[in-house]
Amino acid sequence: MKKLFIALAFLLSACGSHSNPEPTFLATPIAAPVEAAKVKTPRDGFMLETKSLYNYRKAEIAQLTPDEIQTRNANDIEEFMKFTPEVRVTGKTGAAVSSEEAQDIISATYSNPVVSPDVTRYQRPDVHIGYCFGRATFAHLALKKMGVQTSAIRKVWLVGPMKNGSVNWGFHVATAVYVENEGWRVLDTNLGEPLSVQAWFDRYSYMNTDRKLRIYFTEPARFGVTIPHYERVDLGLDLAEDVDWYQHYFFDLMKWFRETTLEDMGLARVKPATEAIAPSKTSLDDIYSKRESVP
Repeated sequence: MKKLFIALAFLLSACGSHSNPEPTFLATPIAAPVEAAKVKTPRDGFMLETKSLYNYRKAEIAQLTPDEIQTRNANDIEEFMKFTPEVRVTGKTGAAVSSEEAQDIISATYSNPVVSPDVTRYQRPDVHIGYCFGRATFAHLALKKMGVQTSAIRKVWLVGPMKNGSVNWGFHVATAVYVENEGWRVLDTNLGEPLSVQAWFDRYSYMNTDRKLRIYFTEPARFGVTIPHYERVDLGLDLAEDVDWYQHYFFDLMKWFRETTLEDMGLARVKPATEAIAPSKTSLDDIYSKRESVP
């Protein structure tokens, strides 16, 4: 338990922050063993799988100047925006949402009884938790419930020291989804509307204090900067509320997902894909594979 709390503490320095089955902990009773709930999705395009994004950035900035970091960010964003996801024809799922559906996810976040920024009951008395990673998890799981294929969902991370007024933090994360006729858009409740990756990056980069803020793209099931995948133990799903670091935030969120229909969420199933499309190639595949020697 001590190791778990140490790992979770890293999350609190931020945010104040092919066929893929529905994440198993959504369908698994709360009392199920932790071992049965590990979620991994296959690598299908520039999925940065390094254990610690903090360590990854640390190794990068030790070798690069601020200007070189900014060039790397610009190149990575450009390559990501070129990427079009694989589309599979299943009769039930799709690989894109409309711009209206993307906005609906943000609206659903605002009204959710667990993840809304207005909800304060999950705060700890000893440290403020921004829960950007909770809202990103909500967006990912809501998109899956809508029938969006995993290939069309990513998480986008900003790692580096940021400051806004008296608030300091070390990372931020949001979920990105592929939008029809627009490409990738980031769903960030803080900003109120879906944004291009570059616009999203620009809205936070001015808060960076060392000119070495890094942007990373990962598979959507990544939970935190030091936790590569959703795990029941990290989510606190098998813990009593009084020992759960998150005060049953994720316990209540998973219960809400199981008990709430899409209609009650203000969401709907996406249009099923009718034509199979192979994923586009991107140099980020090679770039990330070469960089991932960082522990």
